[in-house]
Amino acid sequence: MKRSIVLLGSVLLLSACADEKYDVDKATARGEVINIHGRIINGDRFDQFLKNMEGHVESQIRVTQMTIEGDPVYYDLASNKDKISYVFNNKEDKHGDGKRLKTECTGISSAKVESGISYTLEGCLDASIGQTFSFQRRRLLD
Repeated sequence: MKRSIVLLGSVLLLSACADEKYDVDKATARGEVINIHGRIINGDRFDQFLKNMEGHVESQIRVTQMTIEGDPVYYDLASNKDKISYVFNNKEDKHGDGKRLKTECTGISSAKVESGISYTLEGCLDASIGQTFSFQRRRLLD
């Protein structure tokens, strides 16, 4: 009996320590911009972030891109007048390298592509980290 209680307690403890799966609904409620294989949730928050940057208003945003396997990769951006602090985090991607990298950049550039608009960071202190950010929005149909 004592052994069963210890075993049950161990199982409960281990299950409580297990990583929680990324919850799209909770992330949406927190205001994250989420890219699920081309379907963008809270895209208006990204637009507002860009407007805030243009107006030199301090702002921050998290863009979460889901991998094919359903793992989140985080892109945290914080604008402060003339710079953007950027953090790339793929620690929850089972097939990623488990990195959390930081750099500062001077801006975000956009380019029209066949399927919509592509956004990239520019003027990054560490260009290799800056290149990890890529966000694409589909063109809206009229």
